[in-house]
Amino acid sequence: MKKTILILVFCLGTVGMAQDNWKWLFEEYKQLNYPEVVHLYEKQAKKIKDDKVLPADVYEAVGESYLKTGNYRQASVMYGKLHQLQKHNMNEAHFINYTQALRTSGFYKDANDLVEERLKAQKNTSALKLFNLHKKQIDSMAQVQPLYKVSNISSNSSNSDFGTAFYGNKVLYASSKDAPKASKKTEVNLQPYLTIYEAERNASNGNLSNEKKFHPEVQNKYHNATPTFSPDYKTMYFSTNLQHKNKLVLDTNKVNNIQILRVPIVDGKLGEPTDMFFSNPDYSFGHPAMSSDGNYLYFTSDMPNGAGQTDIYRVRVFGDASYGPIESLGTTINTAGREMFPFVQDDKLYFASDGHYGYGGLDIFEATIYHDGTLSNPVNLGKPVNSAWDDFAYIADANDDFGYFSSNRSGGKGDDDIYFFLKEKRVSCTHAVSGFVFYEKDKSPIAGAKVILTNDKGEKLAEVLTNADGKYESDISCNSKVSGVATKAGYSTAKNQFITTNEPVVANNYLLAKLDDFLVTDGDFKKIDINTIYFDYNKFAITPQAKLELNKVVGVMQQFPDVKIRIESHTDSRGNDAYNLKLSDNRAKATQNYLIEQGIADSRIVSAKGYGESQLKNKCSNQVTCSEADHAVNRRSDFIIEK
Repeated sequence: MKKTILILVFCLGTVGMAQDNWKWLFEEYKQLNYPEVVHLYEKQAKKIKDDKVLPADVYEAVGESYLKTGNYRQASVMYGKLHQLQKHNMNEAHFINYTQALRTSGFYKDANDLVEERLKAQKNTSALKLFNLHKKQIDSMAQVQPLYKVSNISSNSSNSDFGTAFYGNKVLYASSKDAPKASKKTEVNLQPYLTIYEAERNASNGNLSNEKKFHPEVQNKYHNATPTFSPDYKTMYFSTNLQHKNKLVLDTNKVNNIQILRVPIVDGKLGEPTDMFFSNPDYSFGHPAMSSDGNYLYFTSDMPNGAGQTDIYRVRVFGDASYGPIESLGTTINTAGREMFPFVQDDKLYFASDGHYGYGGLDIFEATIYHDGTLSNPVNLGKPVNSAWDDFAYIADANDDFGYFSSNRSGGKGDDDIYFFLKEKRVSCTHAVSGFVFYEKDKSPIAGAKVILTNDKGEKLAEVLTNADGKYESDISCNSKVSGVATKAGYSTAKNQFITTNEPVVANNYLLAKLDDFLVTDGDFKKIDINTIYFDYNKFAITPQAKLELNKVVGVMQQFPDVKIRIESHTDSRGNDAYNLKLSDNRAKATQNYLIEQGIADSRIVSAKGYGESQLKNKCSNQVTCSEADHAVNRRSDFIIEK
């Protein structure tokens, strides 16, 4: 990064290990004065032999300073020397900076080789698989016509312009083109502080006109950026410096962090900005983005216990202006790098990241938000939206026809520029989902089995029958979370869940069992084949051994949801006949209750009845001397299939 477009400013390196003659360099580094760090290093470097190895924290500080000032080639050289010292022990954030600097400098193969080598050394097979998937996606994008037509808008200045938002028919954005001058000690790029502007949009080319400062009464003299609104335009959120009584508040590291302010809007008039409940002087919270349904506020933070340098979080927004707890979007989205600038349109999340595989710097990604709140693996938007530089702050209109993003790519008019895009309608992405349905016992194909596929909202996507080979196939949209159910009369029901990707085929097989595989014949009846369930003498409580066998009954009834049963319980002959009848009935009812507790509908248990000692399995009737083992055979429960 050349400067602090991302609002969240923090140092990655630690100081204190370097030799005394680097002390002055670190004083500037701690002040985030990256241009001066570069100047001091280059001045000192003239006196150093090329083969001299410097302390690791010198390479860290200088590498980051080159990165922040836009000299990616020299950043890759510094981080390369750090990598030679530390190899796979290199800090994850520095390693990401290293590979991004290589990509921005055009050394894609070198960066890819380093990532693969590191993931293999870490034995991180899931991350390696995702890395190769993203690489394959980007490689395939080079073979197709881009969906986006991108243009630099005419109103960009020589300073930083970025972070657009729709406000009715107008567009808001942040710019440092006409604001109070920043202080050297508080601002990395020495540009003026950011101010939020509003402008009218030219529908044909996206250019902005009639620009003016947006409600100056709610903006302060420091940074003001990344506005977002509730769908009814009754609430605004935006990012600004943490301050108290118009003075910046510094954390223990002498760094000013960013907060999100909430502004009520009544009859078009903006009220007094207030802090969000999670504001904290020790961490930054920025880049608020309201979901299009108004149910969630997404944002970026460097708070502790995240996945990396900055992560994306969200909070539930309730109608009474209260909020739910902070939720991380998890490691599907968040990486060891930087994830920031979220934008949510319906079930799509767009965000910028340098932790996922991309072209260099920050790239813009898209992920599907499933109905249960989980997210698909992100997909790179490809060129021309993404470049070897930083690309971020993507927004699109409700119909997904046009929008804006920001970038510091070469060929722009200033530091960060706003780019307008027109988007062609995406050809629906579908891939074949196929598989087989087999008989579990001998793996023979089952023809005529029904396979029903539904999405995460329970909506049916497909219903197909297997052919003579037991095969089914259907086209399903990409990046869908799918539940599959395979059934056939006389067989069990099998279920699974999977997510379709951009890969050509998703294969899912099902194994079905026959009900007769779980039954035994006893006279004129068929009953579930389990080991005898024993009860303790004179008791009806379910024993641990009984639970093991009853769980088998539960399993059969779950696999065969149409099966209904009768429960019949019996005692041995010892004791009074009437007492034994009551005891066995209690055992039947206890067995029934256990099955219901495990989720079996009570309507599937036709009856639960005790027969006392009236149906003994052996000769051990009244007055007959038998062993305890022989008596135990009669203390049983049967699960008879109801015809």
